[in-house]
Amino acid sequence: DLRGGGGVVTSFKNCIADPGAICTIKGGSSFSGLSASSVDYIAVSNPKKAAINIYSWGKSQPYVQCHIQEIATAICSDMYGAYLFAGCKSGQMMCWDLRSGEILSTWVAHYTSIRRVEVSNCSSIVVSASDDGTIKVWDLHSVVDLCLEVAYGSNEMIKAFRSYSAHTMPIKGMTLLGYQASMRVVTCSLDKKIVIYDVYTNTTCLKAIFSSSLESVVCNCTEDTIFAGASNGRIFIVDLTERAIALTAAHSQIASVGIEGISAISASDSFHENKKGYMSLEGHTSAVTALAMSIDNTTLVSASSDCSVRIWDTITRQCLRESKPFHKSPLSNVSHLVRLFRLLLYVS
Repeated sequence: DLRGGGGVVTSFKNCIADPGAICTIKGGSSFSGLSASSVDYIAVSNPKKAAINIYSWGKSQPYVQCHIQEIATAICSDMYGAYLFAGCKSGQMMCWDLRSGEILSTWVAHYTSIRRVEVSNCSSIVVSASDDGTIKVWDLHSVVDLCLEVAYGSNEMIKAFRSYSAHTMPIKGMTLLGYQASMRVVTCSLDKKIVIYDVYTNTTCLKAIFSSSLESVVCNCTEDTIFAGASNGRIFIVDLTERAIALTAAHSQIASVGIEGISAISASDSFHENKKGYMSLEGHTSAVTALAMSIDNTTLVSASSDCSVRIWDTITRQCLRESKPFHKSPLSNVSHLVRLFRLLLYVS
């Protein structure tokens, strides 16, 4: 309970998951094949065997257990609960039709393990991030249509709509911003960089370099502030309103964060130094593996491999509460649970 802090409200059995290997499936939509009820379902990929467990709220045992071809390291569903996408250890992507339970297609997306899969809020694109340091953007409707054509004997291959390779080390965190007119992808990596890509203009908007490897990233609802969790337990704060994110390569900006502050290199200004460095939240003693924001932008939830969950006030930048629901188990995912908190804020 994020507001009252009364401990664990609900727990599920056999739901250990790697970061990015858990998602919610909308059950209230008429497009959902699981149920016509007004509840969400939680899908969890087992990191030790090729299976995905689907849970319903209020029941500790899996509602459905799906056996798949190989271990899925990242999963995500579209906003209507119609399709489920999974990225595997081998770099393959899989797509299921949740209405029928059938797998539509399997295709090679990356060369190594896929760490993150995200579907845009408008359900128009699917983005995958891999340990090979690349980002692939897939047109969801083209993928589904082509999957159906392949089922009827077509030999056409599924191709990525966009491909980016700005990172030199495995990508650990990813989030999507904007909608159809201005879709942007934010990624963080062990190479200490945050990169923002504009999908439709096919440009790199921003590169920010930090002093520590990054494990997770999230943006607030107004999309003007980025929070990045580092491997040393710090949470960096990037104010995008102070960083002029250009839409053309000629004005793209590279920001470097060091002990002395920020150094910026751009096409119009060969060298400019700003003595104000990025702020950070400190409290975790180990890697910050997951971050989530409330819809009013005032509450940040962080999970760490030090087995703790911290709730932060983003205005005062103070830690409001610390909880250790599982004292001997590192935490890997929090973002999908905060969707319930967002709904509570809407009601209130």
